Amino acid sequence: ESIDKIIKKCDAARYFILHKYGGIYADLDTVCIQPIDKLINDFSLESFDIIFSEETQDSNREKHWKANIKKLVFQKYSISQFVGNAIIISKPSVNFWIDFLRECFQISYKPVLESFSTWHLTKFLNTKGVDNEVKILNWKHMLSTKILPEKSYFMHHYDATWFNLKSLRPWEG
Repeated sequence: ESIDKIIKKCDAARYFILHKYGGIYADLDTVCIQPIDKLINDFSLESFDIIFSEETQDSNREKHWKANIKKLVFQKYSISQFVGNAIIISKPSVNFWIDFLRECFQISYKPVLESFSTWHLTKFLNTKGVDNEVKILNWKHMLSTKILPEKSYFMHHYDATWFNLKSLRPWEG
């Protein structure tokens, strides 16, 4: 009840559910291209607790809103990889989720991307040193905006239906 925006509540809910049950979370604007077991086998992902993907770097989408967000994050935090939360694969009961959520709630007054979503997730992953638990796949495999034969397991449309289109910074919700 302390979270001010529906999209933040949705983000928090996905993390709580992944912590409790594990499994695969995918945004409604994602499409599965190949069976997920092939992805897990191809990348030997059994040894990781959580699998993320970096955000798309599709060259035909440079004017895409995500490109603007990535530039802001890269400048602010001096990082080179922007992690998405549109598709997440997780084992149950992974402590990462509790640690991440605890920090999210501490900054829940901030805009969506800076508190419960990709901006904060990227910063958290870069500062917590979770390399042994977490695998971050190349965008071509999970968050591409087009089908890349032999590479894509998922395609993401980046519909961002939660945007506040009346704002100059619509990604703040």
